[in-house]
This record gives sequence, structure tokens and C-alpha cells, in this order.
Amino acid sequence: MDEHLFIQGVLKGSKRFEVPKEWEDEVDLKGMTVSLTPIGTPQQLFVKGLQGREFMIDSHTVTPINCYYTVCATKLKKEA
Repeated sequence: MDEHLFIQGVLKGSKRFEVPKEWEDEVDLKGMTVSLTPIGTPQQLFVKGLQGREFMIDSHTVTPINCYYTVCATKLKKEA
């Protein structure tokens, strides 16, 4: 069974956030999933891209981004 790591946060007025540096050696960075939940007003939020540990978020609305995010990552299997 796979083990997972999670991180949660709030993104307000920014279009970028990073996962912890420790994750570089612990998880499959390209296999992460992100959930975005708007705060206050409806927003059409989406992940525009991933560069290293940094997610780029965008919206199809003119409202500044204000959302909760949750990232789930699968831990890499370590050789015994």
C-alpha cells in the first residue's frame, strides 16, 4: 500500500506556492495532486503548472486569488 504526505494552506493575493523542500527526496513531485477551494467568491481556479516544488495557480476571473489548497503526494519507496 502506498504512503502519502499532505500539506494544506491558504493562498491569498498570490499565484504561487511551494511544497516543503524535504519533499524533493521523499515524494514523486510530478505525481502530486492539488485541490483548490475558493474563499469568499466563486473563482475558476486551476493549476497552471509545476516548476520544481512550486505550483503556479491561475483563475479565469478578475478577482484576486483567495483559496485553500491541499496537496497530496505519494511517498517514494525506499530500498530496504
